[in-house]
Amino acid sequence: MRKYPPAWAFVLSAAFAAALPAGAEVQLQQLEWQLGRPAKTQAARFEAIPVLSLAGATLPGKIRVKLTLVNRGPKPVEGILLRYSVAARVAPKGRSQDGTWALPFMLEEKRVPKVGPNQIREVPLVPSMLGGYLLKLDQAGYAADQVKIQAMQEPRAGESYPVRVLESILEVRP
Repeated sequence: MRKYPPAWAFVLSAAFAAALPAGAEVQLQQLEWQLGRPAKTQAARFEAIPVLSLAGATLPGKIRVKLTLVNRGPKPVEGILLRYSVAARVAPKGRSQDGTWALPFMLEEKRVPKVGPNQIREVPLVPSMLGGYLLKLDQAGYAADQVKIQAMQEPRAGESYPVRVLESILEVRP
């Protein structure tokens, strides 16, 4: 006579299988604003900044945003396309009024070739147009009091996890 496992074993194994990711899944974890001041003999060393202090309308160094990706799945994920936009909250200079979020002045893509299984990957996103935009605002009599970046992973066919948009706001002080 053949013995079969009890019925609860099938229910338990089905619940356990549903709790695991269906394959490789990359998650966007966090965004961190960083400032790097280049030295003459070395590459810029980037440090996290809570506030951006401007000297006039010029940036004090190189600005970037570190995006942390995590692959929780058992398989590597290849060909990840990240999209990000940068916008500023704009207000007239010299007036004590709240700013208004302007439309994004920058929309870019960044490709990540591969993230291995159970691997954390840090990807630098460079808001290259930020310095020029701040200068243009200054010449028009406006200033940005906050800068916002939004990042997402471009959805692909066959993936079922929800689209998640990360956002980080950096305060700007003159």
